[in-house]
Amino acid sequence: MRKVVYLFILSLCIFACNKQESEITHLAFKRTDSDRWGLISTDGKILFENEFEEEPSFAVNGLFYVRNTEGLYEYYTAEKKPIKVGEEYVSACPFWNEITPVAKPEKPISFINKNGKEVFELTTYKGVAIKSASTFSDGLSRIKTESGLYGYVNTKGEMVIPPQYTVANQFADGLAAVWENDSIAYVINTKGEKTIDLNTAPSDYGSQAYFNMYSNGIMLCGYQGEMPYFTYSINKKGEKKEFPENIFTQDSNSRYGHLFFTQKNQNGKTFFGVMTNKGDIIIRAKYEAGREFGGTDFDCDNRMGFFGKDYICIFDKGKYGLINYKEDVLFKPKFDDLLPFYNNKQAFAKERNSYRLINKEGERVDKEEYDIVSSAQEGYNIAYSDYFDFSSITAHLDSMLTDEGTIYFNIGMTLRDVRGRLTDCNNPKKYRNEEELKVNISETNNIRLENNLRFDNDIVKTIYEESWWSRTPVDYKFNDDALLKIIEVKFNFGSISIRNLRERKNRAFEEYFKANFQEDENAYDDFSSYIKPNLNYKIMIPDYNRNRGYEYSLFIVSKDYK
Repeated sequence: MRKVVYLFILSLCIFACNKQESEITHLAFKRTDSDRWGLISTDGKILFENEFEEEPSFAVNGLFYVRNTEGLYEYYTAEKKPIKVGEEYVSACPFWNEITPVAKPEKPISFINKNGKEVFELTTYKGVAIKSASTFSDGLSRIKTESGLYGYVNTKGEMVIPPQYTVANQFADGLAAVWENDSIAYVINTKGEKTIDLNTAPSDYGSQAYFNMYSNGIMLCGYQGEMPYFTYSINKKGEKKEFPENIFTQDSNSRYGHLFFTQKNQNGKTFFGVMTNKGDIIIRAKYEAGREFGGTDFDCDNRMGFFGKDYICIFDKGKYGLINYKEDVLFKPKFDDLLPFYNNKQAFAKERNSYRLINKEGERVDKEEYDIVSSAQEGYNIAYSDYFDFSSITAHLDSMLTDEGTIYFNIGMTLRDVRGRLTDCNNPKKYRNEEELKVNISETNNIRLENNLRFDNDIVKTIYEESWWSRTPVDYKFNDDALLKIIEVKFNFGSISIRNLRERKNRAFEEYFKANFQEDENAYDDFSSYIKPNLNYKIMIPDYNRNRGYEYSLFIVSKDYK
């Protein structure tokens, strides 16, 4: 039997689609393509126009956000003359709740209220930095630590379920699917108690299994071949319902208890229909799908349509139309694009290259037309921090330095002594062409530390057999009396993805050396040099660090080295 690897649908789109549409009041729009962006209400009233260069988010609970000229997010009130609220953020989320997660530049995750005031901050958990947090669902926000583990905090910032899962869904219907230790999958409640074991899922579909968020008491489950699709559902009791055979569904938005599925006819043409999230088909596969399964379009507003409270938007033969759940036609497919009926009355539809407001009969509500109206289904619901504690790295360096070199190697040490501290430096032939010894030292905060050791003589000397016509190498020996003169300490930040990494790491090291050492006036060209009276070495910092994105090097050099 194949090993089952459990994965989870963590798409931002999925979470956005499960939000209450009635909360969304305004959408980003442009009257003409050359205009700046404005906001228009879901019933077609312009709030303001031609205002922002960057596209703003939709407005919810009276607020929206938009990028400024520095690429940072700012919140504004949704009114005719928007007023800025709060500060500037590298990451922002909609105000689905009274508080929402954000991240200021080079700061940890924090939650702010609608006045922009910080309510609480998420820095670390047991010494490990918290790197992301979701908007609240069922009163809990899913957080992720720097070590890659997920947990949950409540609206007070208290850690309700400690970070322990390698992957985890956000809560819905009081439940969430989680994955522990890369092998154990189960469902938990908001107390962190295990309710359903998911490791009994069948493995005959391939090696990867998907579990979606709960919706209407049902969790969609499936597997991934070339692309993921759902094949069965599980209710809150853990009871499984297999979907009909020979159908495929990638639709993960089952907020209204329904989803699309596709089937191919004898000629290989794809059609789609509608089924309940329990697997009961209510509309056979009769509509011509706008894309083949196996594509990469995972937008909620996809090429099959979407669901509303009392309607289904369907896509047939290149056009969008509207039906109800009894399959009565509200209007035939005739629009090039159709946004959801956020207020359950009107929606924006695209026809002949422009958007206009329509009702559920497909009739125009007014005569206004707009080049662009953006769907609200593209909102982000997870805030990511670009904070990184560089002081922990410089503190590690400080604890590593000694009067003679480092805690690992001393300047002036013989190669013999160096080799005595290494476990795999016994074969001289391996190092016959090397000018330095490369040593992986440690890893701290996901930063790899390396040492490159340079001596006053070759590492290996070659023994030759000589004759008047030739010189043949016959053996290799370590130059064990060679003395260590330079220790290159190299920090590799390759696993860290944060904003302005290069500038921030260079600044942190520069501040450290200026605070703890004296600048050496006799520095070489293209180097900065630092000394201390009690040290038998100087530290040299190459200028090329300024241009390196993921590495930082410093050289511990014997004072008598020329």
